[in-house]
Amino acid sequence: MKTINITQARQDLFNIVEDTINHSVPVQIQTKHGAVVLVSKEDWNAMQETLYLRSIFGFKESLDEIEKDTDGWISKDDIDWKNF
Repeated sequence: MKTINITQARQDLFNIVEDTINHSVPVQIQTKHGAVVLVSKEDWNAMQETLYLRSIFGFKESLDEIEKDTDGWISKDDIDWKNF
């Protein structure tokens, strides 16, 4: 992850945002009071979906079971969604 200070972020915000969107590389922006991380909306949505799916009781175990039965390849049709 690239780290820049807030002054650099102010000076080049457009290019930093465009680079983050186009290359899916998060950028840590540091201030004297702490830091934030800039990620693309697409990456943010993917993280939120992953957190949601991991919060479903038994979901990972079900995927592991399907993976054993399908030689590692899982399609959405292989999942019995009624159990979730």
